[in-house]
Amino acid sequence: MWFKGAEKSRPKDAPPMTWEAFTKIFVKKWFPPGVRTALTVSFETLKNDTISFSEHNIKFERISHYAPYLIPMNDDKIDHLALGLIPVIQKYVTSGRRNTPYADFMDLALDLERIHQE
Repeated sequence: MWFKGAEKSRPKDAPPMTWEAFTKIFVKKWFPPGVRTALTVSFETLKNDTISFSEHNIKFERISHYAPYLIPMNDDKIDHLALGLIPVIQKYVTSGRRNTPYADFMDLALDLERIHQE
């Protein structure tokens, strides 16, 4: 119901709302500043110490919405995700991968994790 009010407040000739715009409105409406700050800190300090890369990525995706200014572009998103990986994997995924699609980065990190576990 709250969203209908948010949509009505937009100009009549405005284009359809993007997912990013909706997310910003939703987070601002339903998450108090203290909670947003705590989630942002969690995002900034997220490390893959004892969990799999898949679990790390799920956490990363879940809380990245609270700090979008840290990952405005694809390369920034990959860089931030790579910072939280275990060092042996981080070393291989960060070298020479500028302009890599996010899905390709994910595949590489998963492959490296499988190799590391063997």
